This record gives sequence, C-alpha cells and structure tokens, in this order.
Amino acid sequence: CAGALFNWLNKNLTVWRRAHITSIPAKGLQVALLTSVMSILQWWLPIVYKQCDKTTDLPEMDIDQAFVYRQHNCNPGEYNHLSTLFLNNLSTVINTLFHAPPTAFTATSCVIAGTVYYVMLILLFGSSIGMGIFIPLLYIGGAFGRAIGLVLTENWYPEGTTSSLVHTYSVVMATGMLGGVTQVLISISV
Repeated sequence: CAGALFNWLNKNLTVWRRAHITSIPAKGLQVALLTSVMSILQWWLPIVYKQCDKTTDLPEMDIDQAFVYRQHNCNPGEYNHLSTLFLNNLSTVINTLFHAPPTAFTATSCVIAGTVYYVMLILLFGSSIGMGIFIPLLYIGGAFGRAIGLVLTENWYPEGTTSSLVHTYSVVMATGMLGGVTQVLISISV
C-alpha cells in the first residue's frame, strides 16, 4: 500500500510540476526550497524529539566503520536516535536498521525517520535534483519495518524472540517497499 501511495502521489506531483514549474529559475527555486526543508528537518527534529540512550548499553557491532552514533543534543556518552538515523550515510543506516539490537532505536524514532524520508522522497523524486530511489526506499522500508517489528514483539511475542523478529520485519518491509515502488521482480529485491 505504501508503494502504491508513493507512485500515485509522485505521478500527480510530476504532472503538476510539468505544468507549473517550467522555467530554469523556478526549477532552481524548487531545488533550493526542497533542500532547505530537508536540511532543516534533519537538524531540528532530533532537537524537538530528543530520544537519548547510552552508547555503552549497545553491544559492539561489526556493521560499518563509517557508521557513528550521533551525540547531537545529548549528554556525553549518549546518542540521539533521530540524529543517528538522519546524519549518517543512508547505506550504513540501512545496515544498522537490519542488524542493530532492538534497543538501539525506539519505534517512534523509526516512524519519524521513515515518514520524513517518505514525504521528502515523494517531493524530491522527479524534481530537478539528480538522485536515486533504490537506497532511500530501502531506508524507508527498513525504518517502518523495524518500528512494526518493535511494536509487535513488545506486545505479542514472548521474551527472547525480539531480536530476530525485529530484524526480519525490517528486511521484509525494506524489500516490500522497494518492490512496491520500483516494481522490480521479487527475485531482484530478495
């Protein structure tokens, strides 16, 4: 459903853009506006929704050397959930969403991050900004899947099953989002 909604909204927005944003200055203004909105959201939402946890509570993960738990507006030795999800390279965050322990991010942080990227991808894809869609879709699906997995395992599954189920929900939702929007064969998604 999320993929179909994305396609429908993006199609209608593209039709509107072709009719109304035709000049080079208008396209430049659109790029500046969308870039500004995304930058503001990525820097200010972690301050507005401040969810901090201690980095010492997380086990060592061999995910990626480029990944960093971001302190942004938290006390020393703590990391901010949204900053960590927003301010790292998307491909490393996807890997983290798939492999990090269930306590690394709250369901709310994942929903906020996924929603921001979902809305911004609808607005950005098809604009005059050169960008891809593959990695952001995996990120969005991974964030939503992790949130669903956290909520379900917290409420309906017995203790000890949370880790593998959260990871499974994250991977399945990421491939579902990718397959729903890009309509690639499921074998390619898997």
